[in-house]
Amino acid sequence: MLAASGTYCQAPPSDDSADPSPDIAKISLLNPVGPSNNLGFTLIELIVVVALIAVMLFFSFPKLSGFLSSDGRDEISRWIIVQAISLRTRAVETQKPHLMVVDLDENKLMAMPETMDAESDMSGEEDLDTMRDSEALEKEADATVTCQVPDDMQLLDVAFPGGEVVRTGSGIIHFYPKGYTDRAVIHLLDGDDRVSYYFAPFLAEVKIFDGYWMFE
Repeated sequence: MLAASGTYCQAPPSDDSADPSPDIAKISLLNPVGPSNNLGFTLIELIVVVALIAVMLFFSFPKLSGFLSSDGRDEISRWIIVQAISLRTRAVETQKPHLMVVDLDENKLMAMPETMDAESDMSGEEDLDTMRDSEALEKEADATVTCQVPDDMQLLDVAFPGGEVVRTGSGIIHFYPKGYTDRAVIHLLDGDDRVSYYFAPFLAEVKIFDGYWMFE
């Protein structure tokens, strides 16, 4: 009997020994993987799969519901959802916190790695560590992705649990190496309409609500 790797098929009996009644060839499935092999999924693999599903669902969402009423809002929503997925994935892969910065004064959004404190070294000596820190900051600057909100729309605020609402300056949403994020809501004004983007700690996708949604 010839054996193929993974799946083994038993050959049917020859004509002189076959039973007169019809018979079905038996298939024996053998597991070539030993019991000691780890068949589970890593956290990164699970996050990537969930992220891909969320992106596909989101791109079909406007066609199905028509919720996003303007092209500008559509672009902002896509940017927020895609960057939230990217930031969460990069934080896990690099094991470094990442940020979504909502600049309320400049009316723009930024996605970036968490930068180091530029004033941490007060010695004034540009040693090897300082040079490495400078190179790291330059790489982080290159990794920053910016989205300028159109003039006919306005970032209103960023709300956090406990009644904290940031209305001026920058509201910062953190994405942590263990795969979770801050619980927060970004509020956007589009004409007379208000839109809320809800970030949940352990959900890969950002939920979009029509109206001004707040924490209870």
